[in-house]
Amino acid sequence: VYIVDLETKETTANGLFTSKEPYQVVENTDSAHYISMIMIEKNTNILEISKIFYSNEVFWPYIFQQNASISNVLDIPKGTVIRIPRVHSSLLDMSNKENVNAIKHLGDSLLLDITKKRKEALQPKDFY
Repeated sequence: VYIVDLETKETTANGLFTSKEPYQVVENTDSAHYISMIMIEKNTNILEISKIFYSNEVFWPYIFQQNASISNVLDIPKGTVIRIPRVHSSLLDMSNKENVNAIKHLGDSLLLDITKKRKEALQPKDFY
């Protein structure tokens, strides 16, 4: 069952709805843990999704950690379903420098891991 959030839609000249956002809201089967579940409608990146849901792109690691299907944080393909986790407001407070530094550090660490895995995947395999 798909649920369309009319706040993310606008009317075109021909009267059809088009999405302002790069996603469509889908049924949230776990509202205790996720504020939303979305399906990507046009290729986007996790930074943009973080900015939409958490008002700042620095918080992308929260989304990434809950979505193992995301292999490239800079290019999430159309059709990918993403869970947007509930995060306590204190962890999203940009004035709390300690939390902001911690999430930036986590993001850097995740990017290093992603880069390492991609390099390993591109390395030629030795066949004996």
